[in-house]
Amino acid sequence: MQTANRLGTVPSGNSERWETAARNGIRIHEIFNEARFEEKLRILAAGYKKRFGDLLEYNVEDELKKFQGWREKLTPHCVDAVTFMKAAQDDSSKKILIEGANALMLDVDYGTYPYVTSSNTGLGGAITGLALNPTKIKEVIGVVKGYTTRVGAGIFKTEDLGEAGTKLQEIGRKWACRPVAAADAAGWTLPSSNTPYKDPETGDLIDYFPADLEYLEKCEVVYEDFKGWQTPITSVKEYEDLPKETKEYIEYIEKFLGVPIKWMGTGPNRDDMIFRRKAFNKF
Repeated sequence: MQTANRLGTVPSGNSERWETAARNGIRIHEIFNEARFEEKLRILAAGYKKRFGDLLEYNVEDELKKFQGWREKLTPHCVDAVTFMKAAQDDSSKKILIEGANALMLDVDYGTYPYVTSSNTGLGGAITGLALNPTKIKEVIGVVKGYTTRVGAGIFKTEDLGEAGTKLQEIGRKWACRPVAAADAAGWTLPSSNTPYKDPETGDLIDYFPADLEYLEKCEVVYEDFKGWQTPITSVKEYEDLPKETKEYIEYIEKFLGVPIKWMGTGPNRDDMIFRRKAFNKF
């Protein structure tokens, strides 16, 4: 695990535990084969001991003892994933809802590499991770916040280390994250038009997110100003009842992304939600 310049997610050491790609990881069914589990665990521990030396604080014997008790508790919760998911997908009386945990920019293939997590965080990861039949997927919902945050290191061009960023952390209760610049004297800000970055040498606007992080670091962010609003919107249930400035902000994001916004969260509670019935008629 990196400390001073850690990667893209919370510091849990997940990056160093990703043995699957090395073909020596312990699979779930092997937990229930006591001899095989012990053999593989000792091999893994020996490998990490060579790699990290005295920095590795890990006791194989303690781990094996823990699994003596865990094995029985885990048994009723483990199934053959392919068989289980196929049955669920073929059952017309069931609906499957899948929720992702990490944002797309933390995807190991399409994120801000190397400041990423160790798996695919997008739709592809859900398909392979859950043995889903892609043709069974009926709807894909992208979830975004009204302002962007980031966990860990990595380039974050719109990060605000000043008063506005601190205020956003307080309101959004996102103390483990780095906040984006989202408010100024004129109100709310967002990268403008379809071209949020400007080439550092030519000054030309670019309409893509650069994969070259050195190039991205040199790019200039282009903003568009919006009028803010002071009216609380937590109790609002209908889109038409939102302040004019709020609707302008939302509709600009729709235009910028080219996708409809169907739901809007207005507070921390489950029912703090606005559903736009006419959202898809515009696209």
